[in-house]
Amino acid sequence: MKKFIRGLASSISIGITIGLVVSTFFSYLYKTKYLLPSSPAFIKNFETPLDAFIVSIIIWGLMGVVFFLSQYIFLLEKLSITQQTIYHFIVTYCGYTILAVCAGWFPDTFSWLIFYTGIFVLIYCLIWFFSMKEAKKITAALNKLT
Repeated sequence: MKKFIRGLASSISIGITIGLVVSTFFSYLYKTKYLLPSSPAFIKNFETPLDAFIVSIIIWGLMGVVFFLSQYIFLLEKLSITQQTIYHFIVTYCGYTILAVCAGWFPDTFSWLIFYTGIFVLIYCLIWFFSMKEAKKITAALNKLT
């Protein structure tokens, strides 16, 4: 249980750190005078920029939680690699997409969602392909031992 809590706390910290790095990068890219935690449209939803920043920190931490918890799907040995990949895809796609939309990271267009989904699917197809390749290599090595 301690290991789980440490991992969860670490994932929250990593999510917040990545969020800070990304927001700093885009603040420099757009030559803003201040650190913007997200898009100006997102910040306008709050009474103060500090409120937007606090909500952004919470969202970034939750993103870390999504990716931390989703890793346990690959530990479910009853599931095939294909099933693990599909379940992991569903959890991370739904969790991350909802949080990214809440964070104001995506435009509100259907075409952007289709593009983003295509990239996500492509990445998971690659994950599945290389996982299957590795599993076949391990199986072949184990079969040689018998």
